[in-house]
Amino acid sequence: MSKESVKFHVESDDYFGTVATLVGLLRQTIHSKEHRRANIKTLEQLMVDLKFLRKEYQISSRQNL
Repeated sequence: MSKESVKFHVESDDYFGTVATLVGLLRQTIHSKEHRRANIKTLEQLMVDLKFLRKEYQISSRQNL
């Protein structure tokens, strides 16, 4: 996702659901040779997204809101 997309999903309280969906799709196709390049690209982008989130955001409990 782009930084704007990550920000949108975070602000919409949807980022973790989106990541869970991506991980589920990767799990379903992990052994598929035809999806190998797409899966690698998705994982690389997810790493970039997570580094961005670590730099820009802090997770806090909803109970503290």
